[in-house]
Amino acid sequence: MSHDQMYVIKNRGSGRVLDVERGGQVINSPVLLFDKHAQDNQKWSHNKYNQICTALKPGGEDVAIHIHDRSTGQVIMSVCEKDPTKAKDQMWLRNADGTIACYDDPQYVLSAGAGNQGDHLKVEQKGNPPPASQLWDWEAM
Repeated sequence: MSHDQMYVIKNRGSGRVLDVERGGQVINSPVLLFDKHAQDNQKWSHNKYNQICTALKPGGEDVAIHIHDRSTGQVIMSVCEKDPTKAKDQMWLRNADGTIACYDDPQYVLSAGAGNQGDHLKVEQKGNPPPASQLWDWEAM
């Protein structure tokens, strides 16, 4: 996988894709599910720091999927941390089983929940086996 390759990331359960609320133009916007339109707020890369970054650059900044609150599982877009000691809440593993797991705790994965359009993404404990709401396909753009 090239770190420069852009992808649409589609949930296997709902068929909807990762999107950024407010068109991705506002830092700290929630990450949500939406029907595919393949605009920049639905295009993602997985960089050398293991961050999942959107093609958009609000305010000229690179932004990545970030666990805002581990107790609630809330996921937002925030400015990319380049210091690995500060980036743990932005680092993700693409697993062979289709899950996208927290780098520092792979038992927690991105989940689409009910999979409705506009539903916010969450991080939750990985199912055994993981349900379709926790499985993702990366479609090259």
